[in-house]
Amino acid sequence: MKRCFVVCLLFLFCSAAAQDVKQKLQEQVQKMVADSDMRAAMFGLYVADATTGEEIFNWNGKTGFAPASTQKIVTSVAAFELLGKDYRYKTEFWGGKLLPVSHGKHKTNKLEGLFIEGYGDPTLGSWRYSTTSEGVIIDSLINAFRRNHIGELSNNIYIYQNNFDLVSIPGGWIFDDIGNYYGAGAAALNWKENQFDVKLIPGKKEGEPVKVDSLFETSGYKLRYNQLTTGKKGSGDGAYIYFNQLGEMIIAGTAESNTGSLNISGAAEPKVYLPHRFSVLLKQRLKWHNNFTAEMRQDSIVINSKSKTKPPVPVLPLYTHYSPAMDSIVYWFMKRSINLFGEALLKTMAFERTGVGSTDSGVAVVKRFYKEKGFDLAALKIKDGSGLSPQNRITPEALVKILLFAKDQSWFPAFQQSFPTFNGMSLKSGTIGGAKSYAGYHTAANGKQYVVSIVVNNYDGSARAIEQKMFKVLDVLK
Repeated sequence: MKRCFVVCLLFLFCSAAAQDVKQKLQEQVQKMVADSDMRAAMFGLYVADATTGEEIFNWNGKTGFAPASTQKIVTSVAAFELLGKDYRYKTEFWGGKLLPVSHGKHKTNKLEGLFIEGYGDPTLGSWRYSTTSEGVIIDSLINAFRRNHIGELSNNIYIYQNNFDLVSIPGGWIFDDIGNYYGAGAAALNWKENQFDVKLIPGKKEGEPVKVDSLFETSGYKLRYNQLTTGKKGSGDGAYIYFNQLGEMIIAGTAESNTGSLNISGAAEPKVYLPHRFSVLLKQRLKWHNNFTAEMRQDSIVINSKSKTKPPVPVLPLYTHYSPAMDSIVYWFMKRSINLFGEALLKTMAFERTGVGSTDSGVAVVKRFYKEKGFDLAALKIKDGSGLSPQNRITPEALVKILLFAKDQSWFPAFQQSFPTFNGMSLKSGTIGGAKSYAGYHTAANGKQYVVSIVVNNYDGSARAIEQKMFKVLDVLK
């Protein structure tokens, strides 16, 4: 009898605590939606008990919102399940024929072309891992050259795009994004996260021209039009990179700096970026004088060659590079919200399941996966792998249920570590025009564990102001 009485008291206490949290959330949400910045906005919040999965609070939880980068949760969970936490990408480097060359008594070989077969690795050349940097890749190639007594190399690099389609950017991405580093597309071969840096030197007064440091041209890109002006004091980076239909680069907007300069990053095509970086690095390491050019190929089709001569073929295996494991890739994908990683993962899931590495195939594979797990696809209207498309729509309830599903999987510890910290909580954030979102896990001071998804679409005012108002709602869970 006594034990039964204690259990009843605990139940009543927990029920009262849950009701208290629900009531406080209701009060904060009412304040939120009554705010003047929310007069034309939509607000969604879904909170569940992380242990039982029981719904604690629901405000528009079944309404589809533009999720921004919280959609990376959807992609990450699918990648862990469909590819596995130990999955590694490979990239194959091949050579053409070895042609004997004599320089007096010194004999060596000339390699007739360098061939690279990509399988979508988004980390190739990345500075985020000790095993993927461009220096490590080049040194591995140099070791292969020395093993084969290669002292010369023809100026051609042949990039094979057999495993992904040639449409690197998902439909629905906006023009303002796709010239900038966060709008870099995913191809079968990616290099240094497909981004290059541009140094800007603003003027001292608002409205003055902004100079662009010419050193960035070592990336292979050249600036055609500079329409930058110096912004207001404290405005920082308001610069955007565009490419017109002729492939010419335009930089527009404003830039301001208290230190005299600032860096921005553009989205690079590996066909342009990789041969220039290889030229620089091989000149440094081997004192070669090559200026490489790249030729894209898909199967036996030469995509962009102007040559009428019969092209060489890969015959000599040189080096196979393997990426870090999937858990390490998801870590940076979530932690730094790298859109390129998401698009590569989406295409990779498609390639491994269907043999067609495309965005549309990836979306279909991911949707099929979630349908088989019992999710309502009406709550998962996805267009890409990163959330950059404003056409995506996901319900707060669906995000929470995906997070709850992840908790029961063997790879969950690695997934949980990938979440950034916002407002003292483990939350993935999302930001695109007019949309702000957070989703993730939190343990309250009393030990109660929550799973939460909160999102605002079409708010007025600044992103900073709206996130502070969202945090006041989430503070109830502390």
